[in-house]
Amino acid sequence: MKKVSLFIMIATLIFTACKKSKTEEPAPAAPTVVGLWKGKYSLTLNGALDQDVIYYIKTDGTIRVFNGVDTISALQKANGTWKLFPYVYGSSNIDAVFATYTYPSNLNTKFGIKFGVDKNFTKSNALNFDAWGIGDPLQVSSFLAKGLISIVKQ
Repeated sequence: MKKVSLFIMIATLIFTACKKSKTEEPAPAAPTVVGLWKGKYSLTLNGALDQDVIYYIKTDGTIRVFNGVDTISALQKANGTWKLFPYVYGSSNIDAVFATYTYPSNLNTKFGIKFGVDKNFTKSNALNFDAWGIGDPLQVSSFLAKGLISIVKQ
């Protein structure tokens, strides 16, 4: 009987003393350019950044553009596509977003944006590169920059 009692005590001690494994937290998601970007743009290359704009970059490669302070009251809304590329800007290597879009009221004119992003994809960061214009920004010879942009990921 002593052996059985001793066995039960040891077994109980072993099972209660075992450290429970800790559930590991999933690793945080890698930074991404996908999301809502909000900021200002200028109407000319030398103008003040005083026009409100929102870019909604989606995982499926599409982009929505809202000219206004929010997505609901914006008077102009456009749809298009975007791509992220490594890009050499001056002597720096940056990640850059290139997008083209059209407004339903003006389907014959393709607009474009290009902006460099910081390593955490939180803000545009390539001053004098970040611009909007007419045409495809990936086609340098056919892209006509019209103004500058400055945006921050929300």
